[in-house]
Amino acid sequence: MSFATNHTATLLKYGGISFIAGAVNHGMFSETRSVITASFGVCFYLLGSWLEMRVQDAQRQSWADVLGVGIVSSIGLGFFTGGLQHFPDSPERSAWVVPTGFVLSVIALAIGNDFHWRRSITAYLLAVG
Repeated sequence: MSFATNHTATLLKYGGISFIAGAVNHGMFSETRSVITASFGVCFYLLGSWLEMRVQDAQRQSWADVLGVGIVSSIGLGFFTGGLQHFPDSPERSAWVVPTGFVLSVIALAIGNDFHWRRSITAYLLAVG
């Protein structure tokens, strides 16, 4: 993959993740704009993933992995980090947003990996929860 292609794919993927995370976090403050922003984020992320997958030969990812890990993780991490960041503004919302985001981020990682470590995921969620 050339530098320009690699940079473009990375920019689209991580820019998309950023748009998704920001839109998820700020959704309660600006509903319509957040839906539009998240939609652009999903499109950017998918375009970047497609570009990356198109030029990689050996290590192909499935679209299920791309969607599961990328989009679910973006939503989960947006909830988690945004809930922590905005705790002083709305602690009652953060009380459910932060744990929900954490659980979604674990689920996203589990989607993208083998389930032979399902027991350790359960133990981890219970311990941290």
